[in-house]
Amino acid sequence: MPFIDTVAANRSLKEQAGDVPEQSAITRDNITLSVDGVLYFKVVDPYKATYGVEDYVFAVTQLAQTTMRSELGKMELDKTFEERDLLNTNIVSALNEAAAPWGVQVLRYELKDINPPNSVLDAMEQQMKAERLKRAQILESEGDRQAAINRAEGDKQAIVLAAEADREQQILKADGEAQAIIRVAKADAEALETVGRAAATEEGQKAVQLDLAKGAIVAKEKIAKESSVVLLPDSSTEIGNVVAQAMTIANTIGKEGVAMDNMLTNLPHFLLGVGLVLLILEVIMGFTTILLLTLGISLMLTSGLMYVGIIDESLLSAFVVIAAVDAVLTVIVWRPLKMLQRDRTPKEVKSDWIGTTFDLESDVAPGAPGSARFSGVMWTVKTAIPITQGTTVEVVRVEVGVLHVKPAGS
Repeated sequence: MPFIDTVAANRSLKEQAGDVPEQSAITRDNITLSVDGVLYFKVVDPYKATYGVEDYVFAVTQLAQTTMRSELGKMELDKTFEERDLLNTNIVSALNEAAAPWGVQVLRYELKDINPPNSVLDAMEQQMKAERLKRAQILESEGDRQAAINRAEGDKQAIVLAAEADREQQILKADGEAQAIIRVAKADAEALETVGRAAATEEGQKAVQLDLAKGAIVAKEKIAKESSVVLLPDSSTEIGNVVAQAMTIANTIGKEGVAMDNMLTNLPHFLLGVGLVLLILEVIMGFTTILLLTLGISLMLTSGLMYVGIIDESLLSAFVVIAAVDAVLTVIVWRPLKMLQRDRTPKEVKSDWIGTTFDLESDVAPGAPGSARFSGVMWTVKTAIPITQGTTVEVVRVEVGVLHVKPAGS
């Protein structure tokens, strides 16, 4: 009634916003934070808001502060920054549950500022710098790794390409050499065929004899220019004897009446005869050359292969086989012949070695010579009494390649 009844309380049903004062809170990992926030709420039941609580705004604000401290205590520092939405949701849920008797509904709660202590801020900044430095170093190392991989791949591809190029070069070179050998063999076959036709005549026989004589003279000149010493019988060292022997062999072949047509029909016999002539010439010259030896053996082997039917009796086949066998034999006998020539050179003998001492490298006994390195040369060691390995011996007599010793001091 007017002038009698009065309004006890005026409650607005609109949504209201209120600041939550800044306060301290301790996180789960014992870090003290200063936080504040904003609270959005409205009155849904004016009766409860009036008679259920003295000051619903103060009550809701205090409840928001305590709830905020409680929720922050459940989280670690890093989670408070990452999970603000979850934190706000939990605070709103707790506030609505507690404020229901007051007729107030909390719509949302927002954290405004989270301020850790300066020491924590410094530690966080250092951690951030360390994390960024770590990422930078990782990226740099990954870059170096990828660069090294790229360089290795490039080197690998370069090596592979170089190997392929070298292989192609060797293949082409081998093909070229094979073609050259075939063409040379064909040319030699044609030349031999022409020489054979000319040699079937009487004038040709005389030309063959003259060519053999020239070859013997040239061989003797080469022997005279060599530094190695070669011992030959006296009768074989005269140019006239060598020429006479070569001409006798040529005359013998000529007297058999081997015409060009007969030579082609009996090619193995012809190759065998020529091979024997070359071997005889090599023996006469004391094995000072390799060409005549290998060529003579090649001719005789080719003749044998024709006799047994392994290759056909044609000039082309003969010269291909002769060239191949001659090349192989040259490689095989080159080193042994050089060693043979080197062994013919007498070893130096010094008389002042008598009385010198050295240690034996093997056991020595009468009838069982040993060996030892003395003055840089391997020598055969002989003794009149048994001497064991490692014993110090004295040289009593020196021969070519042989040292006679006895135990030192005996």
